[in-house]
Amino acid sequence: MSVYNLGSEIKQNSEISGIASNLKLREASDDYNLITSFEHSQQCKAFGFNKSNNIWVLGCGLDILVCQKDQETLRIEQALQGHSSCVTNILYSNKEDMFFSLGCWNDNVIVWTLDPDGKWYKQFLIYKEGQTREFEVVQLILNEDENELIGIMDYNFIIVWQRSPKNQWINRQIIQIGQNELSQIHQVSYDKNQSKIIVITQNGQVQFLAKNQYNLWKKRQSINLKMIKDKKFYNINNDQLVIQTQKGEYLFFNFNTENELYEEAQDTMCQFRKGILNQQFEFNSSISQGQDIVALKRNKHLQIFMKDTNNLYQQIQTIQFEHNFFYQFTKNNKYLITWDYSNFIKIWQQKSD
Repeated sequence: MSVYNLGSEIKQNSEISGIASNLKLREASDDYNLITSFEHSQQCKAFGFNKSNNIWVLGCGLDILVCQKDQETLRIEQALQGHSSCVTNILYSNKEDMFFSLGCWNDNVIVWTLDPDGKWYKQFLIYKEGQTREFEVVQLILNEDENELIGIMDYNFIIVWQRSPKNQWINRQIIQIGQNELSQIHQVSYDKNQSKIIVITQNGQVQFLAKNQYNLWKKRQSINLKMIKDKKFYNINNDQLVIQTQKGEYLFFNFNTENELYEEAQDTMCQFRKGILNQQFEFNSSISQGQDIVALKRNKHLQIFMKDTNNLYQQIQTIQFEHNFFYQFTKNNKYLITWDYSNFIKIWQQKSD
């Protein structure tokens, strides 16, 4: 197996982006320190990490670099090819050496699995057959059992792949969410128990999908929220659906286990709980999955927050950048990756006690 030291093909960046000058803030036990900065020949736009954070997968142009993380060094172990356009998303398994990669411009989804010989086997997940227009999958969602993959298309369709006993991914369903462009998909998520798919469209409709006796997803319920303007978000917690508009209004729906439908509930929450919700919606809906550390991008600043004992987020650090930037945390938030439109990548490590 060819192994390349990342340091041999990159150049270190001696100029660290401006970091908040508050020394007390930098000495906090939970902040992030810049440990390395490097430049690659291609701009990297997608990153994936295994659960233990020792395998990093970088999408650089058309190539996918599989790297071994060893302290402050990234070694390129393999360079994988398969996409015909720029790799925009990588989703790594939490259970095994398997990841999904997504290309732009109507490219196919690829699932990569590591064989016993240490080589990555690829399977193309075709989704354009039989379609009347060129759809593009823009996001991937993997269920907890990792036997079902949802692809969110750029219009009003979702596609469902299922994993066979022989570890082949089969195109199981293509589901049309709406009939016109006003029903373009805004958000998709599994519920807490992974028994429902919740879809929110741009025109304010909430759809709940559940599986029938044939193990196919079918629409179970729709809630029409056309009277509520502005963009909507949702948060799932103990069979409760919370929807917020940009004006700060909340709508609450509880799941009735008898008729298996969501029913609108009265707003009886205290101000303290609403304060937590305000923070959750200010960041993103993934906080409802129990993240302890989150970040908020403000122009050229990245504000990092940590959840305290009262379940509220307190700011622990601010990082300032010279240019517009992007960011992503590794699993368990141990590392923070930041990059911009140049070919430079910065790696930040969470300080431990």
